Amino acid sequence: MEQHIKSLLSQEEIDLINIEINNIKESSKISIWHENPGEKRPEVTETHKIIQNTHVGKIMFDINVPDSVKIKIQNIASENGFILPFHRAAYAEYSAEWGAPELVDHLDSADIFMVDYQLSSNTNWGLVIDGNLHDLKDNEGIAFRPKKQMHGRPEKVFKDGEYVQMLFLEVLI
Repeated sequence: MEQHIKSLLSQEEIDLINIEINNIKESSKISIWHENPGEKRPEVTETHKIIQNTHVGKIMFDINVPDSVKIKIQNIASENGFILPFHRAAYAEYSAEWGAPELVDHLDSADIFMVDYQLSSNTNWGLVIDGNLHDLKDNEGIAFRPKKQMHGRPEKVFKDGEYVQMLFLEVLI
């Protein structure tokens, strides 16, 4: 049921999103989360918006995206039978700087329709959905249901300086 989408965003939308990401990175402190058994996820506050998850080698935080992006995601959801409003956008950056990037096959707990969008990357790290490997390029996304479809990433050791920057663009079901 997944859908591969190429050239999803305009350059203007990408530029606006990058400004938002950089503003948050420059103005927020990082809360570290090792995801050990029993360890609660850190609270997001005005000063601590970024959560570093060392267990999967990423930082992540919610961002605002232009209305035009929200409409595009709603339209993709509608094409897939989900006529619902845009819910949220989250930025995730996988890099050895944040730990050892890893994403084992899993199902999410929230029932959402999501577009996993690759904003920028300097390495290849495909997305596996229900056993199918999707190699994403910058400005491409995969639309799918992460609670219903098993997904993860192949094993990969990131070299220093390698990164994958993603947006998780969600519609609640």
